[in-house]
Amino acid sequence: MAHHLRDLLSKTTVDSLHTPSGEVIVIQTTESIVQGFEKLLNYRIQSAPVFDPHTNKYIGFLDIRDLISFCCFIHDSNESAENLIDIVHFGVRMFKHSVEGVTISYLSRRNPFQAVPQGTSLLEVVQVLAKGTRRVPVLNEKGEVVNIISQSSIIQFLQTHMQELVDEFSSEVGSLKEVGTSPVLTAKKDTRAIDVFRLMDLHHRSGVAVVDEHGVLLGNTSGHDLKLFIKNPSLSVLNLPIMQFLNQIRQLQIDIISPSISCGEHDTMGKVISKLAATRVHRLFIVDAEFKPVKVVSISDILKFIAHSS
Repeated sequence: MAHHLRDLLSKTTVDSLHTPSGEVIVIQTTESIVQGFEKLLNYRIQSAPVFDPHTNKYIGFLDIRDLISFCCFIHDSNESAENLIDIVHFGVRMFKHSVEGVTISYLSRRNPFQAVPQGTSLLEVVQVLAKGTRRVPVLNEKGEVVNIISQSSIIQFLQTHMQELVDEFSSEVGSLKEVGTSPVLTAKKDTRAIDVFRLMDLHHRSGVAVVDEHGVLLGNTSGHDLKLFIKNPSLSVLNLPIMQFLNQIRQLQIDIISPSISCGEHDTMGKVISKLAATRVHRLFIVDAEFKPVKVVSISDILKFIAHSS
């Protein structure tokens, strides 16, 4: 890592970054699973820390992506689910022990709570995020979560300082073999949505590239699409081809944005970061001259690149 980027991350603390919504949404272990997921949907967030008032400790995160497994299980069980309550009611049966044991606490412990104190440098946070953690809570001296630094928070920070970091990120993304994953996880445009859900669940990803019969990139799925579906769930639509499914659920949102989700092999890392920041997606597909995806670059990949270079 160039000295300027390292110095910038070292001297900047987590206190300089503010949580996007202005407040940290916390879920209590005393809430039901339905109440927890409703809170995620109502505040339009992907996850939230879970607090246990009995032990006075945070125990993990509830993540909207947990519902992907629920939907796959319900579909395969031929059950009918028309709302979030149904999805949770039937979905918890996928676990091998008693339904009563599947609680907010149980689900949240699957998503670790790795916190840092106020005053921690962004370089330290990047090193934590680079190990696969999706978000890092910031605790005050009372042990309360006062902020959550997500992978996207770091990308927005880098974009803010991109003019002074342009030399550090001048390499072409296609030439950086250590950045990105290949081959790309793809689904044909006529693949059923439920089968794409299974693919997402198997690989623990919310983003899958959708391609045509020639392998040309047409679009992708995202965690945002999952939230749109859960708000108006109908398991019958999961039998639709994935492109038709995406078009249908996205029509339900008035302010839908269809961001550009790709970059070329000769685009710089700086452009990749800028596009991630502008579109607020978590991954971009790197395409060749025929617009076929050759690798996918996620925010995690960029943070690993920064961490390993430091």
